Amino acid sequence: SSTEQNCIYTCDSDELKKDGVYVITVNAKDGVGNSATAETITYTVDVTAPKITIKSGDTDLANGEFWTNGASTTVTVTVSDKHLTDVNPTVTVDDTTVSEEATTSDSNVNNITWITDSTSGTKTGTFTISHDESKEALHRIKVTAADSANNSAEQSATIHVDRVKPTASITDNNEPLTEGTTKYYKMLNGQDVQFNLMVADTNLSEKIVVTDNGSTLENVTWTVTDPTENVVAGKTA
Repeated sequence: SSTEQNCIYTCDSDELKKDGVYVITVNAKDGVGNSATAETITYTVDVTAPKITIKSGDTDLANGEFWTNGASTTVTVTVSDKHLTDVNPTVTVDDTTVSEEATTSDSNVNNITWITDSTSGTKTGTFTISHDESKEALHRIKVTAADSANNSAEQSATIHVDRVKPTASITDNNEPLTEGTTKYYKMLNGQDVQFNLMVADTNLSEKIVVTDNGSTLENVTWTVTDPTENVVAGKTA
């Protein structure tokens, strides 16, 4: 007669829970020395999520904010993993999926093109966002990807578009001074001539330069207003 034994083998070693390829071999021998044909199984452990980068040129955009005044921004997405699937990552711009098919002419985001390098375990996709002239905009990019073990990852980036030039004006006693015109002043007892400088923009930098015939003026007091008419006073270095 024959006797069958079903065995359950449990391994709780931390070493076997790390990424890697493992081989299990099962063999058996009966009481008179007869050996069974060995059975071998190979399995892969993958607990590492894909790595995602989002770049524009050499600038890393992932989880950050990027400012531009250009007509367009070319974005390159790279997903790296040892066990990539055939399914390309999902990329959205402002909650709309970037298509792999040709886009319509009225879309400001063209289609994404993916290149897979199986040797290095990377998928690289490139697309371009066009920016309207003389406008400001905010674009949010999100990339999601998963590997063969269903480990998933997500990365995001924000692009600020500012194609609106700041406005600047100079007034004297609340009267605007027009470029190209000449105004004459009568100086009495060494008195100073006082001008009011006004600069307005939604995204002002901290540096404001005032020049006179090409030479930078020092000790110039200036005021800056934002879109809500808040006024900030300052002074050049």
